[in-house]
Amino acid sequence: MQNSVSWPPAYQVQRSLRARRVRLRICRHRGLQITIPARFSFKRIPEVLQENKRWIEKNLLLYRVAEQSSSLPEAMDLQAIGEVWQISYQATENANLKLKQQAGNQLFVSGDLRDHDAIFRVLRRWLQKKAHLCLIPWLEKTSEITNLAYERAVIRQAKTRWGSCSVLKCISLNAKLLFLPPILVEHVMIHELCHTVHLDHSRRFWDLFAKFQADSRVLQKKLRQAHFTLPTWLDA
Repeated sequence: MQNSVSWPPAYQVQRSLRARRVRLRICRHRGLQITIPARFSFKRIPEVLQENKRWIEKNLLLYRVAEQSSSLPEAMDLQAIGEVWQISYQATENANLKLKQQAGNQLFVSGDLRDHDAIFRVLRRWLQKKAHLCLIPWLEKTSEITNLAYERAVIRQAKTRWGSCSVLKCISLNAKLLFLPPILVEHVMIHELCHTVHLDHSRRFWDLFAKFQADSRVLQKKLRQAHFTLPTWLDA
């Protein structure tokens, strides 16, 4: 359940009479730009993409984070639980940031608003608590329905994994699951609960998984793309 860039990514190609070799760069508003020499064949572009896949994926993801990290979020759309939380801000002389949860799904952040990274950390701490209140009982219910028992559950905010299960049957769930549709959250939970029986991804694991979700392969594909729907400040 790793984060990844949709492949192949969108790109633009321009031919240059001065270029002696292929050049790749990430441009604002235009994404991946490929400059090729005058006699370079367009048919070789897929080859160039594949040879530079790691660099392209890494830099596209970094660019998306940098592009949006300067703006403060105005809301959190927590699809998993059907809640939208509006976020308002007030600059004060107090250097310490404070977050208050108010009626009507309102979050109020006050303090020194110049430090955006600090604001993101405050919001992530709130999200961590919210996820613990919502996801742990949800996992318990799913465990009862599937009759797949676990020993302990924790909430984390990993960058790439939606969930994990240890040898001791400790299930870890990502707080970012709150931003996903309920069907994908259940998909992750069932996936990890099945790991309490089979820690690997063997045929036995997938056979067990199929008993609870026949369309698990389709959901797995949607889950891989779900990272791109997340607010970038979550990893800023």
